[in-house]
Amino acid sequence: MEKTRIEVSLINADAKFINSNRSYDINLSWLDNAEIQNTVRQFHAIISSSNPRNTGSVLIDDELTEGNALWNVPREKVIPRTAADLTRSVYQLLQISSEILFIDPYFDPYASRYRKPLKHFASAMSSNNKIRRMEYHLKYELDCDAFQAGCKDNIPQLLPSGLAIKFIRWRQIEGGETLHARYILTDKGGVRVEHGLDEGLDGEFTDISLLDWPVYQQRWKDYCESPVFELVDEIIIVGS
Repeated sequence: MEKTRIEVSLINADAKFINSNRSYDINLSWLDNAEIQNTVRQFHAIISSSNPRNTGSVLIDDELTEGNALWNVPREKVIPRTAADLTRSVYQLLQISSEILFIDPYFDPYASRYRKPLKHFASAMSSNNKIRRMEYHLKYELDCDAFQAGCKDNIPQLLPSGLAIKFIRWRQIEGGETLHARYILTDKGGVRVEHGLDEGLDGEFTDISLLDWPVYQQRWKDYCESPVFELVDEIIIVGS
């Protein structure tokens, strides 16, 4: 029964598996390869049916419990509201994703507190050659001319050369969903950032949490598949 439970858990996690592009020696066992690669670039943990060398980072069947720190990975944490800390928290997600949506209703292309994190996010994606879609979703506030001028003047220099981002502005439909929560959504999953995708003042912190799969699917649908807001305008900016 325990083995079946583990198998079901791994099957349900299939959408979250990624290719880490590591070397693999076919003349060695899977575990030997994993332990060698762990010395090159460390895994959080290795799941195996055995642990013959009693390696500390290897988990076997009866260790896959919430009481084991290597298995019980926190889904949320408190971080400083700095561009570096925001980016560090989502770096792996930005590295493995092909479609990336930044969602902050209050983004302002004229405000450095928004531009600096965007520059850090874009830098983290510079080595990701799988990106086919990058968007920033926000609320309609500035008039169209002012918003587009702000994007054209201030955004290209934040992006790696050739990397494109589409800014999409929405308006709440009467009686419909409000634009308030801040997210980073990708084709691999998403996170909620409590205080937004901007830098705060010295000493300020924000909660950041990994979205449960049903919540992620709903928010992805809200912005991508069946938008629950009224589209106002959009503009594509390419890195210079």
